[in-house]
Amino acid sequence: MFEIKNVEVKEVDFLAEKAGEVWREIYYPLVGEGMTDYMIEKVQSAHAIKDQIENQGYEYYWPMLDGERAGFFAMYPRDDMMYISKFYLFKDFRGKRLSFKMMDFVKSEARARGLKGVFLNVNKKNERAIKAYGRLGLTRLRDEEEDVGQGYRTNDYIMGVYF
Repeated sequence: MFEIKNVEVKEVDFLAEKAGEVWREIYYPLVGEGMTDYMIEKVQSAHAIKDQIENQGYEYYWPMLDGERAGFFAMYPRDDMMYISKFYLFKDFRGKRLSFKMMDFVKSEARARGLKGVFLNVNKKNERAIKAYGRLGLTRLRDEEEDVGQGYRTNDYIMGVYF
């Protein structure tokens, strides 16, 4: 059985641990250890996640399959769309079409709030994710580079869909 549950504040330490595992798996090969470790501390650490939930309006969720956490995702309204800040499945749960259910949830929430669509950032080198997002109905809207500090820059596509 598939369900989506809110992440509780008491789960933030575990979430940060899992986020670090996912980021190291995906981003070490793409951007290197230095930038990956920096970004984990900046946006995926327990204190960063707590701040995102308590002060920045992020909503974190666990996609659950048969009572097990299958990954996590986070979103918040940005301008007139829903921004998907994180969208990850743990290794053992990939290929089970759970991402379609996760995206359906995000789109449904965006529509219910009167937003015009959903969007996210994806690293231009993350070919697997780019293909997966395409299968979920997202298209490339624009390119974006951002200085994230410590001499690091992101080099992303913005992918999304308007309703």
